[in-house]
Amino acid sequence: MAEKIKRRTDPSSIETIIVDLDGTLAGQITLELVLRSIPENISKPSFFVWLLKCGVSYLLYGKKYESSLWSEHLGNDFKIKIPQNPSFYRRRALPQAMKALTSTYRNAMKILITRTKKEIAEQYRNQFSFDYVILTRNKTDPETIKKLELLCRGKNVLIIGDSKEDRDLAIALARRNSLNAVYFRSGF
Repeated sequence: MAEKIKRRTDPSSIETIIVDLDGTLAGQITLELVLRSIPENISKPSFFVWLLKCGVSYLLYGKKYESSLWSEHLGNDFKIKIPQNPSFYRRRALPQAMKALTSTYRNAMKILITRTKKEIAEQYRNQFSFDYVILTRNKTDPETIKKLELLCRGKNVLIIGDSKEDRDLAIALARRNSLNAVYFRSGF
């Protein structure tokens, strides 16, 4: 089967846009909030071990194991103070993302996909008028792929992300017969 994933996009042909949050739509917001939560969690031995594991992992492998480290953080229920002020999130949104979502792709259905906490994702949903937010621990999970396929309006889908997992998501969606073309862009 030929791969339907494409790199060049005509913005007017895009009917659905799927956007990753951390590092694509906004800076590394989840990482920033985790770092801000260190004083509250450092007394817990499990947090200290997790933090050490993250440091070693980033030094040796870069972002390769970022997803599993974040899943471990969520699984351990470490405290994260999540700001409620919309301006906090607005200041961290990338200017090129704001422009693209409010003008270039304003008519496309917008789906935000992220591994972060719901309270963080909802702030960006409200700010950029996303039609749907999908919270998942694994973007390439068959259930997540099926959900995205059902939500996609039209046949031309653009996925904008910053990781190998985002590209793998584009490849998995491209293999679905119900979509005409799946485009992938690394960042806005």
